[in-house]
Order: sequence, then structure tokens, then C-alpha cells
Amino acid sequence: MTKTVMQCPTQDELTAFIRGDVPADRVEAIAQHLDSCEQCRSRWEQDPSENAFDDDLKWAERAGREVQVDVSVPLRQLREALPDYDIIREIGRGGMGIVYAARHLKLNRDVALKVLPALLGAVRDGAMDRFKREAELTARLKHTNIISVFDYGEVDGTYFYTMELVGGRTLREIIEEVSSTGAIDVVLGIADGSTFDEVLLPAAPLTPRPANQQSATFGSSARNDRKYFRQVATWIAEVAEAVEYAHSKGIIHRDIKPANLILARDRRLMIADFGLARSIESHGVTATHAVVGTARYMSPEQADPLFGKVSEATDVYGLGATLYELLTLRPMFEGKRDVDVVQAVLNKDPVPPRRLVKQVPRELETICLKAVEKRPAERYSSAQALADDLRRWLLDMPIEARRARWPARAYKFARRRKLAVSATAALVVLSVVSVFVAHQSSRWRANAVAAAAAAEAREIEAIQSAAQQDLDSGEFEAGLKRVELALHKHPNADALHISRASLLEGMGRRQEAVKELESYLDAHPNDAEAHLKLSTSYYNLRNKTMGDRHASLYLTLGGSSIASEQRYRIQARIETDPAKQIELFTKVLEINPADVGSVLVRSNLYGRVHRFDEMLADAKRAVAMRPNWALSFGYLGSAHYANKQDKEAEVAYGRAIELDPRNPEWWTGRAMARGNLGVYEGALLDATHAIELDPDSARAYSCRGSIKAYLGDPSGGLLDCARAIELEPNNRMHYHSRMLIYKLVGDWKKFGEDATR
Repeated sequence: MTKTVMQCPTQDELTAFIRGDVPADRVEAIAQHLDSCEQCRSRWEQDPSENAFDDDLKWAERAGREVQVDVSVPLRQLREALPDYDIIREIGRGGMGIVYAARHLKLNRDVALKVLPALLGAVRDGAMDRFKREAELTARLKHTNIISVFDYGEVDGTYFYTMELVGGRTLREIIEEVSSTGAIDVVLGIADGSTFDEVLLPAAPLTPRPANQQSATFGSSARNDRKYFRQVATWIAEVAEAVEYAHSKGIIHRDIKPANLILARDRRLMIADFGLARSIESHGVTATHAVVGTARYMSPEQADPLFGKVSEATDVYGLGATLYELLTLRPMFEGKRDVDVVQAVLNKDPVPPRRLVKQVPRELETICLKAVEKRPAERYSSAQALADDLRRWLLDMPIEARRARWPARAYKFARRRKLAVSATAALVVLSVVSVFVAHQSSRWRANAVAAAAAAEAREIEAIQSAAQQDLDSGEFEAGLKRVELALHKHPNADALHISRASLLEGMGRRQEAVKELESYLDAHPNDAEAHLKLSTSYYNLRNKTMGDRHASLYLTLGGSSIASEQRYRIQARIETDPAKQIELFTKVLEINPADVGSVLVRSNLYGRVHRFDEMLADAKRAVAMRPNWALSFGYLGSAHYANKQDKEAEVAYGRAIELDPRNPEWWTGRAMARGNLGVYEGALLDATHAIELDPDSARAYSCRGSIKAYLGDPSGGLLDCARAIELEPNNRMHYHSRMLIYKLVGDWKKFGEDATR
């Protein structure tokens, strides 16, 4: 192979190359250059202080000599090696792997397929072990904020593993967009017009959108700034809890940074790339001090063993460094060369975030600076402790971290430079601190009672806000746990009962939601919003009479304060003509295109007037808007079923069941689709499970009755249909199911009786 002529790489390029962080298309050129340029090789050999990557350098020197293969595996060759996967296209690459969007053909599941490049696998010492370790360690972790690994294998020298396919963007891309445009829409969760497919599998690096008049911009208003910082704190708290979970499983990540955090389509921030991870019990974590990780986010102990051992505190530092960048939109330490950055990590204090961005809340700055203390013992004791302090800030409660006063900062300064602090100076410090504490204590005691009441009110308000976020994102189970814990602590917080009812409704537990709301309205009969929520629950239970009653009460109690959008929505609920209802919900969506609930209701209405194409279009739109919401997939299943697309309906209902297995409607829907597909045993199991979840589900009994008849049990089928008719005597669908069984057994008299009902 002809060697590429190139200039000597810069020190940063060489360092990135040895770490495996250089762009893949540059690997072979740099490797060939190292093979021919003695001067570049000697740049490392002559300077022992920069020789921490000596082992990795060996593969770099051999790369051009020993292996003459491209770093990427041609798709055709890869497809031949991995016939169980339909490899769609490449979606990312780095120094330790190429990631493809793929579909597991046997499991009918979309996955991300990570493949070890041939060049690295062949010549880099430990590459295969590291790749395997990454797969094995990550596979041990099952957490909503950690990308799951499904499978690992090797075929003819090609090493691969599959993981959850998470559509979205890295935190690094988001920070770069906010930094370059000032638009914080992506952080606040404001829709940017991306389609579902664009977000799921970006075909190319996303170009930052310029801020426009409609964009929320950083620093444009105190309200938007507060939302931004609250979202940032929420993300880091969630990731910190995921890191704590990994630590509890004996795994340290060692490379927490924005590029390894992905904002998924459902707005979860997820941890990726456990390529540098180690088991806590591993000898390598506690004994070796090879420099690993990215310099900007490297903890002092990763760069210099004098600061201590690599431990769980190393990940706390990475979380703090990431939080710093989210607060300031710039790295904590910068330099022209990695060695300059490392020197800053070891010897300089970070610039306090508020000096760079005045809007940063003081408490968040304090939390951030504690997380990135030089010495591990001075950071938070665990990732959970960091998460807890962030949660306290979100609830407007006092944080545990304390700002370093000038005596502490002076001490750190002296300690790093090995200066002696005189006894006199120490006494001065002690006296100043004592006077300050005495003064503050009297003031704090005076305000304690009033502050406690205000803090409780703020805490309840914050829990309501968090519950609404859970509701909007489809995290119903987590939201319900949050609210019920809060009710245990604050049993008289009536407002939390509304939040609980909304979450129960979202989970499909509508009878419980009705009970919760009726109990609340007994004490608060003039609460218009509660009447509105109760009307929705009754409508979803197909009790139009009660739904109309509470909807009318809402309109009466709300009066002129009700916005046009909401009034259209309520009028549509009370209206009996589906065509007019569609018109009203269309007006709602013209005002608020992001109202996914109205999209789903209109989808159902289209089905009632047999406009099945539009029914399906709205259901797909809802899935794009709420891809982690069981209701979206449940309605999509109904739309496919109405369009006689039974296989697609089965898949959609299956996804709804994965997201919300306690909703009997999804099990019944899949049972009906499977019945049409001839998968009778599976259909019977689904219908039976639906009845176990809701013993009063007439639809499930009717469905199971038909399936039993097809499986050779017409008597059992007739009993189920009779139960369905008992529950819903005016529903002709149940008589139709029984008619088919009478037809099957040849009882034409009873067939005729049901036909005339």
C-alpha cells in the first residue's frame, strides 16, 4: 500500500491518535507517518514525563508496518458476517468502534450495533479485551438512564455488541448549539420541528439552528434562565443517580463527559460508552495510574496518583465538570495542548461559574465547585449525595454543600504550593469565623419558623411541577411514586391529589383516578380544573353523561377565564356529532399543534366516521410527539387494526404493553389483532390477562369468547360472550361475537335472535 505523504501531526493530534480519539479517516495516515518519521516517534521517547501512553504507542508504531486494512468494515462484508442483522447505515464512529443502526431480524427489534474496527482489533494491545469488557460491564446495568446492552459476540474476527437504539443528540452537541446560537429551546424541550425519523436516526451531524424571534434564548429572561438551570440540575441529578446505580453494581465509568451523555427522544439524559469503565474490585482501578479519559474532564487522581486512587469520586468529578460546562457553556479548563489542560486540572482552581455567567444560581455554583474539588475526599461522598443536593435545590430546600470562604481558599492555595500558614494567621481565621457564625445563628433562629412553612409550600409546588413533567414525558410510574411519597410526608397537601389523579389517568387506571378526583371535589366543589380532569376520566370510561356534567361545570365555573383552545376542547367533548367534534379539535390543534391529547382524540374520532387513513396519520403523529407514551402506541395499534393491518397493530400494541403493562386495553387490542392473524394461543393468553387486570372489561370477554370458539371451546366462548353482554347490554359488538359462535355450532335460531337485537 502506498504511504500517504503528510505533515508531522501536532502534539494534540498525536495524543488523540494514541488514545483512540482521532477521527477514523485519519488513523491509517497517521499510523503510516509514524512508521516513516523517526522524529515523531522520538517526541515521546525523549520526554519521560509525557510517556504515560507508552503501551498504547506500541500499537501506533506497528500500525503502518503490520496491518494494511481500512479501519472501517465495508457494509457488504459486515452484513455477510452478521446475517442476523439488517444493517441500515452508520450513525457514529470513534476511536474504539463504529456504530450502525440495525434491525435484529429474528427479534424484530431496532438496535444500535457497535463493531470493533479491524485495524484496532488487530494491532492495538488490549483493544479486544477493552471492547469485550465494555459490553460485559454495560450488560450488567439495567437503568433508565443507562443505554442497555442486549448481545455480544464475535464472528470471523469481527467483534460486536448490540445495544438500545437511542435517538437523540449528545450533550456536547447541545452545549455547542446553545453556545453558538444562544437558543435554549433544545434544553427547555420546545419542539424544533424535527420529524420522528430525523430525531431517531440523524443522517448527518445536526446543524445548530440559529436563534430567531420565537426561540427562547439564554439570558433573555429570568423565567427562561430559571427553567434552563432547573432542567440542567434535573439532568445531572438523574445521571448522578444512574452513576450511583453503576457504582452499586461495582462499576466505575471513568469517562463521564458531555460527549458520553445522550439526550434521548423522551428527554432522558442517558449514559453511553463504558469503554474506560472498570470494576471497583478490579486491580486496574486501584493500582494502575495510566492516564485515561479526556483531558478536559479528567480528574486530578486520573492524571497524578499523588491525588489519590481512581474511585467512585472520579465519576463525581466528571459529573461536576459536565455540570460546569452546562452552567457556563465552556469547559472548566482549556489549553492549546492536552498537557496544558492536565497541568490546569492539577494546579488551578476553576473560575467560579457566576463570574462567567452572572445568571447562574449561587447554590448551583456551590454544588458544582464541591463536585470538582481537587482531592476526592473533599468532593461529595457519592454520586447519590450529589444528586440529593441537586434535588434539594430543585425543591428550594437548603443544600448541604457550603461555599468555600476566604480562609478555606487561602488554605487550599497554600497547601498546593506547600506554603506554611502561621499560627497567628490561623488564630485570625478562627476569630473571624467565630464572630460570623454567632451573628448568623441568631438571625437564622429568628427566621426558622417562617422559612419552614414557606419551604414546605415551595416543596409541594416543586413536586407538582416535577409530576407534571413526568406526566408530559410519559413517566407515569415514577411520577406516581414521587407524588405518593410526598403525600405520605404532606398528607394535607390537597393539590397533590390532583397530580395523583392525572398520573393514574395517564396509566389507564381510570376508576382510581375518578375516585381520587371525586374525593377531592367533595372538599373543593368549586375547583374548575378538578371538574375538567374528572370529565376527562369519565369520557375515557365511556360515561358520557357524567363526562358532560363535569365538563359543563368546568365551563360554568371557569367563565371568561377559559382560553379559546380549552373552550373548543370542552365543546368538542360535549358535542355528540363526530364530524363537528373533529372540526373543534382541528381548531384546538391550529392554536396548539403540540397538544398530543387532542391529536389522539381526533384520531379516535376519525375512526368513528370511517376516515381510517386520517385516523392512522394522527396516531403516527402522536407517536412522533410522545415516543415514550403508551397511549400513543395504543392508539396507533387501534388505527392499524381499523385499517386491517393486523401485524402492524400487533407490534404497536406490543410496544404499548412494554411501556404500560397494567393497561388492559392494550392486551385486549393485541388479542384481537392476534386472533385475526390466526395466533390463537397468544390471543387467548392476552385476552385472559386483560380480564385479570380488569374483571369488568366487556371487550376483553367478548374477544376471548370468539378466540375460545376458534380453539374448539364454543361453550366457554358463549359463557364469555354472555358475561360481556351482561356488562354492556347495549353494545352490539358483543352480540355479533356471540352470533359467530352460534353460526359455528349451527344454532341458527339463536343466531337469528342475536341478529335482530
